[in-house]
Formats: sequence, C-alpha cells, structure tokens
Amino acid sequence: MTTPCPYRPPPAGAMPWPAAQHVSDAVLAWARSNLKYPMGTVVQAFVGGQPVIARLECHYHPPGGSVKPWGPHKGCTIYWPTAAIHPGVQMPTAGEEDLTPVAGDDPCIRAGTDYLDCSSGPNWGLVALSGGAALAVTSLFVLAMRHAGRAARRSRR
Repeated sequence: MTTPCPYRPPPAGAMPWPAAQHVSDAVLAWARSNLKYPMGTVVQAFVGGQPVIARLECHYHPPGGSVKPWGPHKGCTIYWPTAAIHPGVQMPTAGEEDLTPVAGDDPCIRAGTDYLDCSSGPNWGLVALSGGAALAVTSLFVLAMRHAGRAARRSRR
C-alpha cells in the first residue's frame, strides 16, 4: 500500500514490535497518552516492567476503510527495544519533526505492521436504542404522575 506518510526507520536501539509479542493494555494506554507530544517525539519508558519505545509519527488509513481517522494523521507507533533504554521524552529537533499534514490524532496504536485497539467511533445503533429507552422511561414516569394525581383527587371526594 502506498501512503503519503514518509518511511522512517525505527529509532536508534529499537526494532518494529514483534508480531508474536503481546501488547498489554497498560502499554496501549501509555502509548495513547503520548499523543500530547508533537510529531517526531520519541518517548522511552518501562510500562508494567516492560521496556517500550514510542514515536509520534504519521499514520495513514485509506479513505472508506474500517479504521479511522482516514488519510494521514498523527499516531503513536511502539517499538521493541534492542538495547538498554533511557526513560524520558526526546523532543524532535529542527528538521527531525514529521511535517506531514494531519487530520487529527489516531486512537489506534501501531505495533509492527498491526494497528491495535482501534475504535471506529460511536455505535449509533446503541445510541439510538438508549435514546428510545430514555424516552420510554420518561413517558412512563409522566403517565404514573398523572395517574397518581387522579387517584389523589378521587380519594379527597
């Protein structure tokens, strides 16, 4: 697949996340928390005892596909360390930052060639169902209050 995102080799001391290596929920949450940094930032940390390297870089999802946001956008890619890590944040220097136009932050985390924990947005079917249920409960409450009012008036007579 051809993308508008430039190829960037893994950061020094890292390789693409191995396909067979499990990515924990803690690593996914940590990676997503790094979206606050600018493109090109490299972050190293121990997450639940696991050494991890992340870089904020251009991600791309084809328009019309099941993974959003579509087009080029800022995302977080995690890498497997191949050497000792030095926990901290390394901001990009002039010329290192990825200046690809972006359409928003990517909730997916890239590990190797896989995108993990992707959310395609709200489930509109459940939203509509919840709205209908709220309307039904409200209607039943109003009917119950009317009935209670009539019953109270009858008992006073």
